[in-house]
Amino acid sequence: MHCREEQIIHNEDIKPWIDHHNLRQHDQLWWKNDALVVVGNNNLRRGVIQSFHNPPSMGHPRIANTYALTRRDYWWPNMKKDVEEYVKGCALCQANKINTH
Repeated sequence: MHCREEQIIHNEDIKPWIDHHNLRQHDQLWWKNDALVVVGNNNLRRGVIQSFHNPPSMGHPRIANTYALTRRDYWWPNMKKDVEEYVKGCALCQANKINTH
């Protein structure tokens, strides 16, 4: 399921976020500034993060870079925490992590 379909299905879930996070609606989609609001299940959010973290062209950027790349186009509450958990759980990143201890 894509973000557009998720937004329509979960329109009620967005309501508490509208005023608190200054969201606006355009063409039946919700936006925070220029970022598309992601609602729905964790699989969709993980898919968004994965698309900015895992492709070879992205090179498995660290937490801060993955977050910066993702937030340009997408937004959801607690997104930074979700990105951090995803990157910390990335097996390839952990295998290639430089041990500084």
